[in-house]
Amino acid sequence: MLHEYRLLLPAFRRYRWAYVFGALAILASVALRLWVPLLVRGGFDALAALGGEDGVLAGMASGEVRDKILTVSLLIVGAALVGAVVRTASRILVLGTSRRVAHDLRERIFDHLLRLAPSFYVRNPAGQILSRCVNDMQNVQGLVGPVVLYLFETLVLFTVGLSMMMSIDPLLTLLAIAPFPLFLWFARRMALRIQEGSRAAQNSLGEIASKVDESLSGQLVIKTLTLEEPDRERFAAHCREYRDLNLAVTRDRAFLIPMMMGLASLSTVIVLGLAGTGLGGELSVGSIVALVLYLQMLTGPTRTLGFVISSLRRGAAALERIGEILESPVSLVEPAATRNPDASRGEIDVRGLTVEYAPLSAQPHLTGSLPDHLLASNGLPFGV
Repeated sequence: MLHEYRLLLPAFRRYRWAYVFGALAILASVALRLWVPLLVRGGFDALAALGGEDGVLAGMASGEVRDKILTVSLLIVGAALVGAVVRTASRILVLGTSRRVAHDLRERIFDHLLRLAPSFYVRNPAGQILSRCVNDMQNVQGLVGPVVLYLFETLVLFTVGLSMMMSIDPLLTLLAIAPFPLFLWFARRMALRIQEGSRAAQNSLGEIASKVDESLSGQLVIKTLTLEEPDRERFAAHCREYRDLNLAVTRDRAFLIPMMMGLASLSTVIVLGLAGTGLGGELSVGSIVALVLYLQMLTGPTRTLGFVISSLRRGAAALERIGEILESPVSLVEPAATRNPDASRGEIDVRGLTVEYAPLSAQPHLTGSLPDHLLASNGLPFGV
């Protein structure tokens, strides 16, 4: 799969600083989010300690607890506000850059198409080329934008979040993440199916575009020979194939994302159930609340992980199809140097000229010099 992503390396090098600052903004946003459970843990522990002596209501009435809760509340609000700012900055940097990357890649594809020989367009229908330049490019833009954003954010959240959970209770954390390897194995198998189905669906969409181009170009023949009904049936068959392929991909994605959500819920049940039996040792109420909050924070990234995995595969399929265009050899090469002709004379001497329209015809249409009857006065063809 890494082979397809090499097409994005020039774009990542060009916009590396936008991605670097976007990554720093994501790190700051994640750090602020992961700080909140620690603040909540301190507040609950303070309430539990005072509640054991004088009752929770009496503790709340004391100035010490009131100041503690007020401080925690203000810090949570401050973390949320600052986190919203840096989170917005990360979206602007990464998602905005993805549009620039897509723009550059579209220009690169179009420039390459202009330099390809006519034989390329004989082998590749216009609908397939249009599908790759439009629909596949949408998947690539999603790949270098939301997928990069969510993938990095998920990795940081899991790495730092699980580290903080391990610092609270290693045993409960290990038991909570025990189902992860099995779920990820299933996710990988589903992602492979999504990639194969996505490529087949995009090829089918290209067939639809080619059929539309063929029907519109041949309307005179179709109407003259009254072939409207067979032509309509052929178009409907292409549409049914595209619908079935897309529904198969949608079913796979619909199964993958809830599966990842169920994983996060199962982990939360494990923590609450084992903590209630005393397996977690002498965990305070605040520590249990912090563990649950961390797991809830991982619910969103876990759900997003299903989208990321499927989008990575869809993006890989799109890049593979786009790469087939960019890797097509250019046979029309500009001359290394040009020579200005002598304008003082108007004679053109044509020798050793061969004209053929391959691959439409295997036989050359013209071999040798131009016939005399095609040359007008001064040796110029067609009187030019």
